Amino acid sequence: MNYRGERHPDIFWNLVGAFLFFTFPTLKKGRETSERSVSIVIPARNEEHNLPNLLSDLKKQTVSVCEIICVNDNSEDRTSQVIKSFGLTEFKSKPLPVDWKGKTWACQQGAKKATGELLLFIDADVRLAPDAVETLLSQYKGKNHPISVQPYHKMKKQFEYFSLFFNVVQTCVTGLTVFMKKKHFGFYGPVMMIDRELFDENKGYEVVKQSVIEDYNLGKYYNKLGIHFNLLLGGDKIQFRMYSVGIKQVIEGWSKNFSSGSLASKWWIGLLVFAWISAYTSVPFELGQNIIDGDVTYIIVLATI
Repeated sequence: MNYRGERHPDIFWNLVGAFLFFTFPTLKKGRETSERSVSIVIPARNEEHNLPNLLSDLKKQTVSVCEIICVNDNSEDRTSQVIKSFGLTEFKSKPLPVDWKGKTWACQQGAKKATGELLLFIDADVRLAPDAVETLLSQYKGKNHPISVQPYHKMKKQFEYFSLFFNVVQTCVTGLTVFMKKKHFGFYGPVMMIDRELFDENKGYEVVKQSVIEDYNLGKYYNKLGIHFNLLLGGDKIQFRMYSVGIKQVIEGWSKNFSSGSLASKWWIGLLVFAWISAYTSVPFELGQNIIDGDVTYIIVLATI
């Protein structure tokens, strides 16, 4: 007799997944657009392959920005030439202070150089639809309401699918997708728009200068100050390819972000996410075993997960 069905809590894990990923608020253009000037800050370290795509996208935007600041963070490739080829002035990062991380230091320097009323930080691997900046401006709610976007995860190569779970988890640990969770815990890293005065008043990235997941912790800091911020998913407006170089980059990214990110998230969300991933990564193995056993009913159940 096959007792396998008695020990598989599939319905339970489906409910856990539904609780963790209940809603997916997506970036959509509003009726009104802020007319405040925008400075775009791009931290770039060895981004000769990604940077041309982003800079090309920025040239096609439906609204103009007052400046694009590319901070070359000691790149060893052709990042410098790429910046200059687009007619932009390269801003070379100053030597890294001992108590700062590379990205936070690059962003901090770019923000100090900026002259716009709004700062828009964008990672070099992000891709933008022509109306992406306009859409961000239409979603921006005022001085005390920064906005952060997690781009849609676009995949082209087979190994990139290994980072799919990580990207899904990133949308969850901030509280954005969790059922009935109205308060968000932290920013997303790739895209953030914030009022320059608000940014300066709160010391910019200095408060998280030693953090590996600087944007998440910056959002936590703003939470403590009682500053409300909005989180959204990129949808068809903002996309990126996560860890597109090779499987080694995928493994390094998973190791870095899970080791630090799991500690930064609320413990109960981290615990549920870890358990949920563990349950679902076992599905292919269990499906294979049930095919061998000829358990048709359970094969159908697993195939629908």
